[in-house]
Amino acid sequence: MLSPGWVRIVFSFVAWTLFGIFMAAQAYYLSFRSGHPLPWGTSLFRELVYAYLWACLTPVVLSLSRKYPVDSQRWHIHFGLHLGGSVVVAVVHKIFFHLITMLVEATPDNPFHFDRITTLMWSYLDYGILLYWFILLLHHALQYYGRVKEGEIHASQLETQLTRAQLGALKMQLQPHFLFNTLNAVSVLIPHDPEAARRMISKLADLLRLTLENDAAQEIPLRQELVFLESYLEIEKTRFEDRLSVNINVPDDLLDAAVPNLILQPIVENAMRHGVARQRGSARVEISAGRDNGTLRLQVRDNGPGLVNVEAGKEGIGFSNTRARLQQLYGSRQSFKMTNAANGGAIATIVIPFSRHNNQSAAN
Repeated sequence: MLSPGWVRIVFSFVAWTLFGIFMAAQAYYLSFRSGHPLPWGTSLFRELVYAYLWACLTPVVLSLSRKYPVDSQRWHIHFGLHLGGSVVVAVVHKIFFHLITMLVEATPDNPFHFDRITTLMWSYLDYGILLYWFILLLHHALQYYGRVKEGEIHASQLETQLTRAQLGALKMQLQPHFLFNTLNAVSVLIPHDPEAARRMISKLADLLRLTLENDAAQEIPLRQELVFLESYLEIEKTRFEDRLSVNINVPDDLLDAAVPNLILQPIVENAMRHGVARQRGSARVEISAGRDNGTLRLQVRDNGPGLVNVEAGKEGIGFSNTRARLQQLYGSRQSFKMTNAANGGAIATIVIPFSRHNNQSAAN
C-alpha cells in the first residue's frame, strides 16, 4: 500500500514503537496493581525489544502472506501452512526476546542461564501466534482495500473516457457543416419528395435522441451499436444520394456480443469524411464483425483514396480516445489498427475479447 520502500520501513518502525510504548505502560501499571512495581525503564526496554523483534519478523510474515494468500483457491492448504508458520515465527521471536533481555539484565545475583530460555520460551507463546495472524489479516485487508480503490479509480477513468466519447459523438453530429448539409438536403427534398424529407428529419431526430439518451454503460450489445450507426448512415445516404452504398455484414450469433459503447461511430464518421467524401463516383462503406479464437473482430472499410503516410502515426482526437478506451477496458488484450486495403481504400480493425453482453459466457 505504501511506497517507496523506505516509507514502509518508517511506517512499520513507528507502528511497532507505539505498540511497544503502549505495552510498556500496560505492564508498568499492572506491576503496581500486583504489588510488585516494575521500574519504568525496565518495562520500556523489554516491551521495545519485544516490539522491534516483531518489526524484524514482519517482512517474513508479509512475504509468506504474499506467497501463500489465504483468499486463494488453495486457501485450506495455505491456512495450514500459516498455522505452522505462526508457531515457528512465535517460537523464534520468543527465543531471541528472552536471549536479549536475559543477557542485558544479567547480574551476579541473577546470572544468565541458557536453560531458562527453554523454560520461558513457551510462556505467552499464544500471544505471539495471535500477533502473526493479526499481521497476516491486516495485510490481506490492506490488499483488499487497495484492490477496491484501484477498481474505483479504474471505473472513474472509464466513466471519463465514456463521457468524452459521448460528448465527442454529440459534437460530431452537431457540427455546423453536418447540420447545414442535412437541413439543406431536407429543404431540397421537401418540394420533390416530402416523404423522404420526413424520413430524413425522423432519422436525424432518432440519431440525436440516441446520442443524448445513451446511458453510462461501458459495454452494450453489438445490435444496439448498429442501431445507432444505421440512424447515422441513413442521413449520410440522403446526403450522398445513390452514390453511397453501405453493407453491414454481422452474423446473427454476434449481435449479442459486448462492445464498447459508441466505439464504431467515430470510425465510420472518419470513413465518411476522409474516404467517401473524397471518392469520385460510387462510394462504399462496409461494416463487418467476426469471431476468432475467443476474440471479436470489428472492421470498417471504405473504397476511398486510402491513408496518406500510414507510418506517420498522426491521428485525430476520435482515434486517440478510441485507443485510450480500448486500453482502459481490455489492456493488452485489444488492438486497433488502420491500414490501406490491397485494392484501395482504408480498413480500420478493432480486436477485443469476445463475450456476451450481461457477462453471459460465449458458447464454444
